[in-house]
Amino acid sequence: MPRNSLLFASNKNKKSSTTTTTTTTTTTKGTGSVHTQDLLWYDEEVLIPLLAQKSYHLPGNTWKQDWIQFQKNNHIVFGICMHHKLHPIEWWERIIVLLGSMSFALLAINIYYLVRALDYSDRVGDPSVELYSITIAGTEYAITQGTVVLWTFGSLCSAIFDFAVWQTSACACFHPGGRCYGGYCSKHCKDLGSYVLIPIVVGVMGLAAYASYLRTHDDVNQDEDGNVMDTDDVYDQVTGGTLGEFSFIVKYAVELLLSWFVWFPLFSTVMFSGVLGCGVLPVLGGRPRDKKRVEKDLAERGKDGVYASF
Repeated sequence: MPRNSLLFASNKNKKSSTTTTTTTTTTTKGTGSVHTQDLLWYDEEVLIPLLAQKSYHLPGNTWKQDWIQFQKNNHIVFGICMHHKLHPIEWWERIIVLLGSMSFALLAINIYYLVRALDYSDRVGDPSVELYSITIAGTEYAITQGTVVLWTFGSLCSAIFDFAVWQTSACACFHPGGRCYGGYCSKHCKDLGSYVLIPIVVGVMGLAAYASYLRTHDDVNQDEDGNVMDTDDVYDQVTGGTLGEFSFIVKYAVELLLSWFVWFPLFSTVMFSGVLGCGVLPVLGGRPRDKKRVEKDLAERGKDGVYASF
């Protein structure tokens, strides 16, 4: 073959290679564009509505991943700084829920002191009665009936209250995917749940303040001789009685910690599992129900395979 023919063939191959490369690049760019569009569709049409609805399941997640995302997005404390960046519930709304939680816990601890001051001479249920004691490093600590009730029933009630007010604040009616989404009302009423919650929180704060007033001014924490009651309580034993009438601060802190980091995760996990609703009932169906609902919705839209790579 002549040299010119070889050169032409070489140039032809180069052009063909260049054309193939260009086509591949164009195809790659086109795929990237489609993928970007899918990402935008997923965020606007799937992810944001599910976050607003406090869904127990997000597409493509395992049981563990769903539990973690639910705690990050819906926990009273963790949710303030760990929620998803696209979550429609803003930080100030979460602060309102946190204030409501703290107010309810303060109300509960003050009710504990008011109930403790009642006359139990002819009735059962005296919170100062010692149930059992534990010995640590040679020191015996008494666990009273009131302390156990505060750690269990009181903290659990606080956790249930937290869960309820969060559901109210994070109402998804006017958010994307909600029943009332779209139009004028949706634009101006998306924070309706938080606005409804504000008077509830203010009311609880007022009750807590009044209960605190009764506790501090009526000397309900002292006996007939003016001595501080429950000096054998585990809190006073741990602090050596140095806190005196301010020991309620320690009780209040312990109640909050138990409510936020023990009972709320436990209660939300029970709701998450769907065991109360056999995985099918509304509200109580938990992750099993939400998973079926999300997969059915995506399949009806013809997008059942789109989210697999997210």
